Amino acid sequence: MSKIAAVVVTYNNHQMLKGLLENLAKQIRLPDEVIVVDNGDGKEAEKIVREKFSLAKYIKMPENTGSAGGYYAGIKAAIENNDFVWTLDDDVRMPEDSLRELIDGFERLAAFCKIAIARSVGVNDPTPGLPKPMDIFTWRGALIKTEVFAKEGMINKDFFIYGEDLDFSYRLLKKGYVFYWIPTSVCCEKRTLDKGKYRFFWKTFTVYVDAFRLYYAFRNRIYINMRYGYYLKTISILFYELKIILLILFTDGLGGLVKVRAIVMGSIHGFAGRLGKSYNGG
Repeated sequence: MSKIAAVVVTYNNHQMLKGLLENLAKQIRLPDEVIVVDNGDGKEAEKIVREKFSLAKYIKMPENTGSAGGYYAGIKAAIENNDFVWTLDDDVRMPEDSLRELIDGFERLAAFCKIAIARSVGVNDPTPGLPKPMDIFTWRGALIKTEVFAKEGMINKDFFIYGEDLDFSYRLLKKGYVFYWIPTSVCCEKRTLDKGKYRFFWKTFTVYVDAFRLYYAFRNRIYINMRYGYYLKTISILFYELKIILLILFTDGLGGLVKVRAIVMGSIHGFAGRLGKSYNGG
């Protein structure tokens, strides 16, 4: 039977981490290994891990390395002794058959195509039915064959947050791999506090609340699209960026200038290829 390692990246999100570990412990098909990578303060999180999943491997990062650094460390540890990596954010919840349905779906598809990744569905994802191909994948509920990392290399930890999964998706797509939704496997995110809603006349826009999130989101997306030659997508992002800037200024006035500066600097650094933990908060 295939061995599966669940990799969880967490950052000072203790109650949600506790709930996720409780979900993992109740899975019909238990993961063979659970690896928790802690980007936070390292006190409460380790205590929760020991109480809720005593056999889990706990990795404390020396500093906050973001999702990219956290998943890099967790995946690197997972591929040593496992056939699959199951990536999970610390805020997700899933029913007891989530992993069983995911691995069953993956193995059935593997007989017919060069599948690299299968992913559970969430609230706004495809409805129950047959597996459906994905254009790209994100970390939440993704089951990844470890041999893919051996053949194609690791993810890029220099993105810090946002985009490292998109970059890896594009890399694999160019090598002929495919990704699939598995509608019988469910994995839903619960955290919504990092985004806020802006209303402009009859439309509602969901935008990151924090300036640093806006910086990395625009920087990384522009960098990735330019790297892979998706120039029309880059132009589309710039138009969207202008719309968001106008929306922020219209709603927040001068108080939105910090966010506007973060968006502009992120875009400049994206075109310049400046990655890493580079937001200075100014």
